[in-house]
Amino acid sequence: MPTAYVYLMHRLDKVRLKLDRAKIHLAALDMELREFFKTEPYRIETSPPPPPPKPLKPPVDPVVFTFQPVPLPLPRFGTFRILRDPPPILSLIIGDYVHNLRSALDHLVWQLSLSTTLTPTPRSQFPIFDKPNPGIKGRIKDWTNDVPDKARDVIEDMQPYNRLGFAAGHHRFYRLWQIDKLDGIDKHAALIVTILSESVVSEEPDGSRIVTMFSNPLKDGDPVFWDTVFSKSIRPMSKDQPHIYVEPTYGVVLEESPLLTIPLSELIELHDFVDRDVLPRFARFLK
Repeated sequence: MPTAYVYLMHRLDKVRLKLDRAKIHLAALDMELREFFKTEPYRIETSPPPPPPKPLKPPVDPVVFTFQPVPLPLPRFGTFRILRDPPPILSLIIGDYVHNLRSALDHLVWQLSLSTTLTPTPRSQFPIFDKPNPGIKGRIKDWTNDVPDKARDVIEDMQPYNRLGFAAGHHRFYRLWQIDKLDGIDKHAALIVTILSESVVSEEPDGSRIVTMFSNPLKDGDPVFWDTVFSKSIRPMSKDQPHIYVEPTYGVVLEESPLLTIPLSELIELHDFVDRDVLPRFARFLK
């Protein structure tokens, strides 16, 4: 039985209980990622650069050769090595996180339904559709049968198929669609956590820090190189050799073909979308 405190809560705050729980999962995800990175799951095996090209012969006329080329540092070369994959616990936590967000939307429909009846239909849920099929409006009506008409109009207006650029597939970047997509995947299989991009960082003995971005995920055994021309001094280092490490960017897969992902750093935006963009639109129906 719910406690008296829950009964006395504002109806919108009851929905936010699910959002608060979602943030707990997000904090757990951050902790697991920190522990994973401590294991140094990647490394760069450095190798010496190739020999420099032979210097050009000066021209016959010495007057023409009026300058000396400035020697530039040679790029460093290495091999990217994956020592361990992301732990499965990351997928489980993300699944719990998005399920709480999806449940918050369903709780919202339930609270809206209580505006018209004390016994809402068990089929009550927040509909999310990405294709405007002929029967969609009927299903929306069935799932929100007890919701006030004006509130149902807001729900229909928020559907992914009503987003600008739907024909071009832009609805796939709509947070509401992403929440439903991730929750649907997690019901049947583990979410896939993958590397989206890599930064190879070289901290040089002189204190300089060279960062090279790779827009595509690196695979085990991929060759890498980075230039030492542009660097920024950050702190002195005592070691004679550069310290080279990898700063990966992870994401969770929404669709595999073509690949569509959402970076883990953007998962908080799913929570904020529900809290700041969805719930306020229904506040006037839950006074």
